[in-house]
Amino acid sequence: MLFSSQLLGLYKPNLGAYRKALDLIDAKAEEVLMVAAHAYDLRAAKDLGMKTIYIHRWTDDIDEDMVEVKNEFDVFLEGMQNLPDAIKKVSGGSQEI
Repeated sequence: MLFSSQLLGLYKPNLGAYRKALDLIDAKAEEVLMVAAHAYDLRAAKDLGMKTIYIHRWTDDIDEDMVEVKNEFDVFLEGMQNLPDAIKKVSGGSQEI
């Protein structure tokens, strides 16, 4: 599911935006997976208990230490080609990435 900040009336990484999205889909944070290309967005999701997949793009997060980012989230990807397998892995499947 995809939510816009306009719909929520809040902007990431405000925790309220994530909480409102969870309320709208009647889900617990532990049941949700967030995929993003910005570490700050994923940190907020992780703080709430969501599973996280980071997609590295050379144009984003240029001030982040990628060694740290690689170990910070459930999955770190270099591009989107392995995203389906990563989703399976994080969702409890045994798929290797």
